[in-house]
Amino acid sequence: MTFISILLLFIILIILICLIFKQWIIHYIQISQAYKNIPCLPSKLPILGDILTLPLDSYKFTKRVAEIYGYAKHKDLYCIWLGTYPLLAFFHPVGLEHFFSGTKHIKKSSDYMYVQPWLRTGLLT
Repeated sequence: MTFISILLLFIILIILICLIFKQWIIHYIQISQAYKNIPCLPSKLPILGDILTLPLDSYKFTKRVAEIYGYAKHKDLYCIWLGTYPLLAFFHPVGLEHFFSGTKHIKKSSDYMYVQPWLRTGLLT
């Protein structure tokens, strides 16, 4: 194959990938725009988030979480990105007050389905 045909094949492949993941990419961009004012780790990568900075070893993982806490404990609210999934950590009641005082409908994450049978419909739902 010539260089031009390889380049053309590569461009077509990129376009097909973008078309297949279009909705997912749009959703990720919307979420990242919504969370852009929330402090995050400086090592956050697009799409991957902070997942590469978290070790698999339980001792090192706990140590890394303690480092993140030390970095973020003076902020009201902090965001840790696990891939394209943002996790919010509240370190001060002011952050929680801002979160719960909103009048907009809060969409529950997929994690909520595990605690919903226990919590049922109440204060958090």
